[in-house]
Order: sequence, then C-alpha cells, then structure tokens
Amino acid sequence: MLKHVSFVTPDAGRIARFYAALGASVTKDLVTSEGWRRLVLSFEGGGRLQFFEVQAAQEPPIILDHPNHPAPASPVGAPHSWMEHVAVVVPDLTALAERLRQDGVPFSRELGLSPTGKPMAFVLDPDGRQVELLEAEG
Repeated sequence: MLKHVSFVTPDAGRIARFYAALGASVTKDLVTSEGWRRLVLSFEGGGRLQFFEVQAAQEPPIILDHPNHPAPASPVGAPHSWMEHVAVVVPDLTALAERLRQDGVPFSRELGLSPTGKPMAFVLDPDGRQVELLEAEG
C-alpha cells in the first residue's frame, strides 16, 4: 500500500493553492524540528502528497551514492535526502529489511523508529530514489 509521496518545494503556499485547485485539502501544515515547513495534502480516496519547504540557499544537499544506485537529484537542493521519497507500508518490516540487506540493497537510514514511534527504514531504489519503509499497523 502506498502511504504518501514526499517532495521538496521552495514555496509551500503556492503548492497548497495549486493542489487545492485539483481537489486536495491541507491536513498538516507545521514546522519540523529541523525548522522546515512541512505540508501534507490529502485527496479524496486517501492519496497524500507531502512537501517540505526548503530554500535553495539553505544547507547543501547530503548526497548518498552507491555503485549500483546513483545519487538522487533534488530540484532545489534538499538539505537532507530523506525529504524526497516514496513511503510504502509493509506487513513485516524486520523480515523485509533482512531480505533487502541480503540482496545488497543500500540502506540510507537503518531500521529504527519513526517520529511517531513506528518501525521505519529508508532504502534506495535502483535509480537512487529514497523509499521509506513503514511497518503496517497490526
């Protein structure tokens, strides 16, 4: 099950207005502990987009690279690569993480707890995109 897709933007207000015209509603608008505005837009039927407002002049990007997985690019220079990602809910994250590790999939954030206290890890897909893996509630 796809949970959300997350992007970086230089102007969260402009993004909110654009997606509101497409039927989205703002369900979260807050400032993260790192100081970035986080905007979550929800669509009827459950789809969500998440945006972090980051100015190009902020910290330089942290680039993750692996021989089989090129470093992800960010249009506005995300200071932390985890900001742009696709999040997927899986039934048994511990078992999946072990299988992925055995298959040589690079982890950009090891298995640990999310800010909400649920198991979470980040891996890179073959194109270098961040994929957040979240444990399904059970």
